[in-house]
Amino acid sequence: GGAVLVAKELALLVDVTLPRNFDGSVTSFHPCITAGGQQPSVLLGLKGGMVVKMNTKATDKAVFSRCAVEPEAADVAEGGGGGPVAPESETPKREYFVRHQHALCLMAPVFAGEEFVTMDVDGLVCVWKYVRQAFSSMGWFTPARALQIVIADASFQDDKSVAKQTAFPSWHPGQGPDPDKDRKIFAELSAKYLHDIKHAHNIDTTEPFESRAWKEESWAGRKKEGTLVIHKGNDIDFISGRSYFHTLKYAADGLLLSHIINAKSRE
Repeated sequence: GGAVLVAKELALLVDVTLPRNFDGSVTSFHPCITAGGQQPSVLLGLKGGMVVKMNTKATDKAVFSRCAVEPEAADVAEGGGGGPVAPESETPKREYFVRHQHALCLMAPVFAGEEFVTMDVDGLVCVWKYVRQAFSSMGWFTPARALQIVIADASFQDDKSVAKQTAFPSWHPGQGPDPDKDRKIFAELSAKYLHDIKHAHNIDTTEPFESRAWKEESWAGRKKEGTLVIHKGNDIDFISGRSYFHTLKYAADGLLLSHIINAKSRE
């Protein structure tokens, strides 16, 4: 019962259905130090927003910023946090810090090291106190403070070094269903693609980056119109500032006609 409750609570904070959310996006040594000067623990920021502190056997020997997890609350003896780093140890192999919902781009210790700061690509900044009082009953640490930074004047330009990709339809014109000639079949494939798009491309279709109308006129004088909806992907290359934008082209009746992915760089 307790494990199910924890899993449901975690699912509200981090999308655990996407495997890529567990890929690392940034890493840093935790400031804990042994008497021999070794830093035995590493902080790993994940693309889904979670921060994981990875411990080793030497973490038990830390004389500065010792392990702050509560062994009983974390069920370390029962395998919580991957179980203990060594027999008879109360230090888990992993500790979790949960608040972010987007890929981490910054992690840095503050002052004496019992605090550290994290920031994600959506501009959320969290200050974490690495003390037992910050360890929640759900089995993870919660931040002492959180601040949302809003950058409203960011602009992007097409990155011509990366070719545009047509994700839908996946077939070339004339080699698959046509939205005019085979509308029923095309509509079924379109609806299925829309259903799977969030998990396939890690984008939130409820919050468009931009939306505008489009109109076309064929050589025979037939007019078509609809809406172009552009979504900004969550993946950003922090060195180049490149991000991927998803342009969804809808017909006037809401039928998805195409999905094009192109890279843009932040100015």
